[in-house]
Amino acid sequence: MEIWQIWCVVGFIFVIIEIVTPAMFFLNLAFASFFVSFFAYFNLDITLQVVLFAIVSLVGILILRPYMLNKETTKQKTGIEEKYINKYAKVIEEINEFQGAITIYGERWLAREKNNNVVSVNEEVKIIANEGTLFIVEKLD
Repeated sequence: MEIWQIWCVVGFIFVIIEIVTPAMFFLNLAFASFFVSFFAYFNLDITLQVVLFAIVSLVGILILRPYMLNKETTKQKTGIEEKYINKYAKVIEEINEFQGAITIYGERWLAREKNNNVVSVNEEVKIIANEGTLFIVEKLD
């Protein structure tokens, strides 16, 4: 097996590790391995290959990783968030710390007040969060 093939195998191993532990760390090492394998194919000295691998890896970790992590955490709104969060609803069953219900768009939802305040029937509340089939609401002043 030639050295450029070894670099490719190492790159694939890093890709597999990245898939198993998504940390956006090993992907940079995989990219560096594939990059170095190109130069190793043309018989670049092994010392220069290791130095090139170290440089490309560091650049990837210091520059690309923060960018990719920022892209990864960009939160997209789900259907629930888009349709219900920050909307106003009418209380149809008194909301206390144990029970309560609201209606919005003709649908009935379980609800709890954010600060455990009691909210009477026919009052209007603002939906601020969703926990499964339960909405967390805020009493309007």
